[in-house]
Amino acid sequence: MLGLLGRDPDFLVLGSQRAGTTSLHQWLDTHPGVRMAHPKEVHYFDLQHMRGSSWYRSHFPRRDRRLAGEVTPYYLYHPAVPARVREALPHARFVVCLRDPVARAYSQFRHERELGFEPVEDFAEALALEEGRLGSAVHRLVDQPRSDS
Repeated sequence: MLGLLGRDPDFLVLGSQRAGTTSLHQWLDTHPGVRMAHPKEVHYFDLQHMRGSSWYRSHFPRRDRRLAGEVTPYYLYHPAVPARVREALPHARFVVCLRDPVARAYSQFRHERELGFEPVEDFAEALALEEGRLGSAVHRLVDQPRSDS
């Protein structure tokens, strides 16, 4: 469907943090047959859905011969995303970036430590705390569309 300011994307890239989505976005953005949304993570189907489809389409060029795509890794995890994407983009294609789960988790742990978000110094201890940290996050994400985790 063609919007006033832009169009629907042809594909979405989703995945894990620390799994190469930024590199993939940069590579696709330099390809002459592809136009990527900017900024890299639009977050429409998870955190910005209340802004509406016109806002979302404004991140993409009007229809031309190039493919249009978006990279938002968090789409892989947010429980409301599958239904929202199915309704809005029934023909979209997906690229999923994954990484060895242990290496990815350790990289994420180090990243969060560097940013000051992870107070625990021991990786094993942080893993042991994770289930309690998540708590009722899935229910909150579904029940409160503006929340994040």
